[in-house]
Amino acid sequence: MTSTSDTAAQTAATTHRRAHRTLRSSTPALILAWFLAAGALALGNAAHAENFGPYIGGGAGVYTLDIDDLDFDDNAAVARVFAGYRLSDYLAIEGDYQKLFESNGDTLELEGDAWTVAARLILPLNDAIDLYAKAGYTFYEFDASANIPGVDLTTSGDDEDWIYGAGVDFHLGDNLSLRGEWNRVDINNTDLNLVTAGLVFRF
Repeated sequence: MTSTSDTAAQTAATTHRRAHRTLRSSTPALILAWFLAAGALALGNAAHAENFGPYIGGGAGVYTLDIDDLDFDDNAAVARVFAGYRLSDYLAIEGDYQKLFESNGDTLELEGDAWTVAARLILPLNDAIDLYAKAGYTFYEFDASANIPGVDLTTSGDDEDWIYGAGVDFHLGDNLSLRGEWNRVDINNTDLNLVTAGLVFRF
């Protein structure tokens, strides 16, 4: 016979999973709405100086982690800071730090840090908007623990892999841009996707 406490625990777990699914389904729509508004603002403020040279920035968003071997599929928050140098209209180099906050799945809790060096190939659409593709190499560390009652198992490690992605910059003035970016890291039997929004300041 199922006790009242077991029923309550099952209800709480179901509610937690539904909340995660709601977050995952609503986040892309919110990000899209934000960037549509930013695009309109950028087009209205298109005149800006040459943006070659150094820049810094930061942002936040969500990451999704899918581990085939463990049947783990979850998402959590990510924050990032970056710095780079735009060499020309079409090329920039960039370094990036990302903090992956704790992701709580049904069987696993995981968090990590990543450092990336990458090149951005840029396609300027006009004075207000740049599209770009990104490719580079990422170094990451992680801490994981089992999220199973009665199982006390923790592990940590580090590795490195290729990273690629794409993004868009909306130039809001001579020195400020709004950036949206998607990145993907293909690890053995694991897919890591990051979607972030942030600001870029050019010197």
